[in-house]
Amino acid sequence: MTSFKRWLILCLALATCAAVRPEATQAHNSRFGLTTIEWDASSGTLEIVHRLHLGDALAAIEKNLGTGRHSFFGARSLAALGVYVEERFSIFDQDRQALVLDFIGAEVLGQDVLVYQEVKWPKSPMYLQVHNALLTDIQPRQVNQVNLITPTKTLTLIFESGSRLASFER
Repeated sequence: MTSFKRWLILCLALATCAAVRPEATQAHNSRFGLTTIEWDASSGTLEIVHRLHLGDALAAIEKNLGTGRHSFFGARSLAALGVYVEERFSIFDQDRQALVLDFIGAEVLGQDVLVYQEVKWPKSPMYLQVHNALLTDIQPRQVNQVNLITPTKTLTLIFESGSRLASFER
């Protein structure tokens, strides 16, 4: 998928969120996380990208992993965030078996942090079940959107107020 198409899909997703929940697009008080899951045919992998607010991500690893207050730009903090995400985000196949997601890395981008995961997957998914509890332990009103980007369309799941498990089916 071209970078323009990815940019356009992200803009459409954010615009949809802004129309449905305008408070979710405001600065730091947004309590909004965005995850994209996209199948890459050339590598045969599902690529997962989580976009979280930097301050919320730092608060989560400090609370849950007992790390002290320090710069988020260090490898230790980014690795701790990877552990946090692995504990709170899962994908299950059609047999309800958890996929083993590989942590690729994380990076700070402005006021956001991006966390990258992937898993080998032979073809474009027809069914996925997603568990998403990112930041819900520190933000009771956290809203998490997960977009599954397929070759023909984008499917969206919204997780809010205690909902943590939902399915994509094409």
